[in-house]
Parts: sequence; C-alpha cells; structure tokens
Amino acid sequence: MIPFPFQAAGEGLIQQAALASLTSLIAADSPVYYFRHNEPSGSTMVNSGSSVGASSTYLTASSGPTLATAALYPGGPTCVNMATNAYGALAASPLPTLNELTLLTICRFPAVTGQRALICADNNSGTGRRWQFRLNGTAVEFVKIPTSVEVKSYGTIASNTTYMIAVTVTSAGVVTIYINNVASSTSTFGVINYGGFNTGVEVSRCAGAGGIYSNGMFSESCVFATALSAGRLGQYWAASGL
Repeated sequence: MIPFPFQAAGEGLIQQAALASLTSLIAADSPVYYFRHNEPSGSTMVNSGSSVGASSTYLTASSGPTLATAALYPGGPTCVNMATNAYGALAASPLPTLNELTLLTICRFPAVTGQRALICADNNSGTGRRWQFRLNGTAVEFVKIPTSVEVKSYGTIASNTTYMIAVTVTSAGVVTIYINNVASSTSTFGVINYGGFNTGVEVSRCAGAGGIYSNGMFSESCVFATALSAGRLGQYWAASGL
C-alpha cells in the first residue's frame, strides 16, 4: 500500500494513538469540565468531564463560532474557531468549593495583540468574580479576582502558532503557568475559594473587564478541581504530539 503523499507509513496510526492517549489521560484525571470542541454542528458544546454533571452540562455557543474547523495538533479532533465575538458559556457552577485549580487548553490565534480570553470565570459583578485566564499581548496571564486582584504573567507567544497552555493553583495558593510544557517560576497568591462562581465558565470570552474575546481557535478546554503536577502535564504534552 502506498502511504498518503507526504505521510510516512504508519504515521496515521501513530497520530490516532496520540489522540486516544491524550483523551484518556485527561479523562483519567476527572476534569470537572472537558470541552473537546469537536462537535460537527449545533448550538452547544458537550461536556465530557467525568466529575460533575457530565451528562447535563454543556457550553452554549454564542455569536456563531465555526465548529469542526480543523485539527490543531497531529491526530487531534476538529477544533472550534471563535472568530470575532464568538464564545461558549456554561451555566452556573455546581461546585460550592474549589480550593485547587487547573485550567488547560490547546489554542491558536491569528493575532496576539491586546487582551484575549482563554477560560474565564468573571462576570465583573459581585460574588461571581473568580478568575481570568487570558493573553495580554504576547504574554499568558492568570488573574485571581476575589479578596484582592493578583496577576501572574509569563512567556511570549506568537500568532498563527498552536500552543498547549495551562495554569495550576495549589490549595496553598502556588501558581504556575505552562506554555508548551515549559513552566514559569512559581508565585504565591492569597488563598481563596475558586468555586461557587454564579455565572459559570466562558471559553473565548470574559464578561468582566468590559467583555474581552479571543478571536482564536480552541481544542481540549479543561477545568480540573485539582492542581495537576508538572509531570502529568508533561504526559499531556507528549501525548498531543505538538
């Protein structure tokens, strides 16, 4: 059999194995929310998370994101293109307490100027404010909102380039950002409850800060109720084949 042009023999099987491995690794860590963004059509994005409400929670697509756009990594699912003002919004969280946190997504942006939302839980009003995980120019930022605003900024990313971006927060408030499996230095924020947010989670938009959008493509957007280890995130990175 002649392999597909420019594809080595067996490469497709390797890519499929990488996909299965990444999906199974994420699922094994019981994400609260796990949006693969691979739906072919429709107004919702299914939550494949295994901890809370996996069969009944979903992102409601708004402002016409383009589903099934392309794969962002070798063998990956088709992603969602959140162009212009498109985003996905989740109903209020069922988690009253969330002392540890990991946010992760695979993403790509046509431009990296200004602020661009990744995964946020901030409605810019009252007790619903929790966090902003975003780009600020070419840097990745995690912003803790309640009690006192604290910001962790890290790295330099480029436009039209695919990245696996993650942030972990331990129960002691230790914050680490990862860009393509390279970790920032750690910072220690004031300890708060990251759960109990009353307006849910948004992918590609932050209702706070005047409503920032991403204008980017997303795959594998996850929220975990634990701070995943650097080693475990390294396994995710290896499985993605990026």
